[in-house]
Amino acid sequence: MCAASLIQDLGEFMGQLSPPAVLLFYLSLSSVYPERMRLDMARRACWVAGGLLGFFALTGELFFQTLRIGSYTLFFAGGIILYALGFRLLNDQMANISASEEKAGVGEIPSTLPDISLIPLALPLIAHPSAILFLIRAHSAARNSANALSQHLLRALTVGMAIFLLYLLLFLVSKGLRWLHPVLLKLCYRLSGLFLLAMALQLIMLGLQEARLSKF
Repeated sequence: MCAASLIQDLGEFMGQLSPPAVLLFYLSLSSVYPERMRLDMARRACWVAGGLLGFFALTGELFFQTLRIGSYTLFFAGGIILYALGFRLLNDQMANISASEEKAGVGEIPSTLPDISLIPLALPLIAHPSAILFLIRAHSAARNSANALSQHLLRALTVGMAIFLLYLLLFLVSKGLRWLHPVLLKLCYRLSGLFLLAMALQLIMLGLQEARLSKF
């Protein structure tokens, strides 16, 4: 029963993380980086996202109540971040960095390449508002149940396993980038900007919906 509950919770939470979307954006955003930097950023993003998800799962409800802000602010903030990034991807020149520049940066970090492990991968792409609110509400429901401790332990194990599985997928994508044609990578980069703008608008609309509910 415990194993069945773990598998069910893991499936639900992996759905909240949206691995296909995370992998697509990681593929396009990190395609101009040396492989070593890609792996470092994937590892750091998963560590940070796991910490953020755990923090909000345990203290999120108290955190928002103390600051007197609504859950919808998460959607608004995430939407603004994604909109700024998506607009940049559609207009800047990062997609035009050549393969020779990428190879030249293996020994040192190129000054033109920002660290994407925290923004946008860890927040809001991995630890995005829907996943955070999912954990906050699950923690609140488990707290009032008869077996609260086992529910909290199960949720913590679920988050840890989900982040580990996501890192494995990011690792495989990072290793497989060398087999993709540069033109395809540039196309993915530009399309990611469009998709990020669409996601930003969706988050803002979800924020408006949450604002009407105005409760967890």
